[in-house]
Amino acid sequence: MAPSVDTRSPLQSKKFCAAMTFNILWLLMIGYGIHLDVSDPVMLAMVITSGSTQMVYLGGQAAVDAYLSKMAAGLWNITKPPPEPKKPTITMPPPPTGSQTEQRLSIDLIEG
Repeated sequence: MAPSVDTRSPLQSKKFCAAMTFNILWLLMIGYGIHLDVSDPVMLAMVITSGSTQMVYLGGQAAVDAYLSKMAAGLWNITKPPPEPKKPTITMPPPPTGSQTEQRLSIDLIEG
């Protein structure tokens, strides 16, 4: 049976909405910094922070997508525990019966 495809809109994802809100706020802050002629190190810090938040979001989404695609393909089966290794079995010969023991004792006594 083929796995079902998620048909939800990205706007239904809380994580996506939060990431887009943060990106819009960073862009507004950068624009406001340009308007106020903020110093270069402050602008550089704003751009680096904005870029790093976008990279973290995209990297996290890529990791989740890779994980889910492997799960859908059945490559990672988490529900079943791994099989236990087989223990080696050692078979012992049956113990001698009473008549065999008596014969050995009598042979030992005769020879000794």
